[in-house]
Amino acid sequence: MKRYKIAVLDDYQNVALESADWSVLRDRADIAVFQNHLADSEAVIERLLPLDVICVMRERTPLPRNIIERLPNLKLIASTGSVNSSIDVAAAGEVVYLQEALDYELASGVPLTNADIEATAVEGQCSGSAKADDGHGCAGQPYPNSI
Repeated sequence: MKRYKIAVLDDYQNVALESADWSVLRDRADIAVFQNHLADSEAVIERLLPLDVICVMRERTPLPRNIIERLPNLKLIASTGSVNSSIDVAAAGEVVYLQEALDYELASGVPLTNADIEATAVEGQCSGSAKADDGHGCAGQPYPNSI
């Protein structure tokens, strides 16, 4: 089974791994947390190049089209909040699944994001180019454990 590469960006407080149960991914993924912010686009691309999943912390690291298109391994961008203006949603929708937590009253972004990451880490989930949709996974099916 493929080991996925997951990163949490801009976690300057170093709380992401303590804020949710990531253990379900232990056997399927390598998880990195980056506390420092990179402003240079080329440095961002170099950091993100090997990743399958990017978890963004609010709007700290911009993900415009020119960055997203240069990340051939990227399958999922997970973001807390109903809108993240630093992500080029149109570009993301063309090449990856974009998950944003839509309702803070039903669930915080972390559990929803972890469910989507878990689903992505399941072999065969979202293979190829999955398009962003209305909260469902590939082929319109809900992700396991998502709300």
